[in-house]
Amino acid sequence: MKSGMLWFDDSPKRSLSDKVAQAVAHYRSKYGGAPNTCYVHAGSLAGGEAVRSDLRIIGAADVLPHHFWLGRAEPIEAAMAGQSAAAKGPENAHSGRAPLAALRPARAAPRRAPAPAGPPGALPADAPQSPSLERPAPRKSRTAPLAAGRKRAPGS
Repeated sequence: MKSGMLWFDDSPKRSLSDKVAQAVAHYRSKYGGAPNTCYVHAGSLAGGEAVRSDLRIIGAADVLPHHFWLGRAEPIEAAMAGQSAAAKGPENAHSGRAPLAALRPARAAPRRAPAPAGPPGALPADAPQSPSLERPAPRKSRTAPLAAGRKRAPGS
């Protein structure tokens, strides 16, 4: 599935089949057609996959608990068209669906600055050298010295 509807239902009073039926009914009213695949959290299904007459329910580790991802699944060949050869491996052929990671857009790797050569804390050879490592001279006061006998005004 390239797109679908995500449904959330954490009610402890309803069974899994009731939750899926309610999600399917909402999907039909919203999109006008019936979904043929529903992905649920892997822990929700005892056997890993269930089949109803009109809907295939698949347990997937990348779906959060109490979430239901409904939609129209494409044949695996159509879902994998244009994907890398690594994503088309035999490990995905048995499931009948494209892995979610293969359908997501790839992220660019973060750029990092090259590591400096030499011991830790050493400066690169082309780094500008400081003329001296001494402390700078203290700044001179900008105020003129007071004349003898005069007092400084408060606040100055």
